[in-house]
Amino acid sequence: MDRASDSFVWRSLISVRSILLHGSLWRVGDGSNIKILLDIWVLSLPCGCPLVLKCEPPTAYVSSLIIVDIGLWNSVVVKACCFDEDAEAILNLPLKANATDRFFGRYLVMCPLCGSDKISLIHFLKFCARSRLRWKCAGLSLKGESW
Repeated sequence: MDRASDSFVWRSLISVRSILLHGSLWRVGDGSNIKILLDIWVLSLPCGCPLVLKCEPPTAYVSSLIIVDIGLWNSVVVKACCFDEDAEAILNLPLKANATDRFFGRYLVMCPLCGSDKISLIHFLKFCARSRLRWKCAGLSLKGESW
């Protein structure tokens, strides 16, 4: 719900929040920030995550599937908790010891502002002509516009 006191930038970001979230995914580090069933983190699966867990609670974090100290999947736990296709996709994800989870934009089907078929968060914030025009009309510019 927009309030009169909300800034143009804030209202703009809120209006595309679901687009940005659905077009983004987590890169697994230690798994402590990623919910197994609620976040998009396995790009090779149709929904971006396993659909069902057989042995972990629905709110479990990816860290429960990792031997964090050495940065390896706990294949016994993954295979016990996930169906075969999901387990295989998870076990094929690369891990590193002592890494942190990272949130990335990924390409969406089409930019709702300009119709580009290759959009990412960077595209939306920097390269989309209509988005840049909206920033300019609001009297705003992105820091480091030369990136």
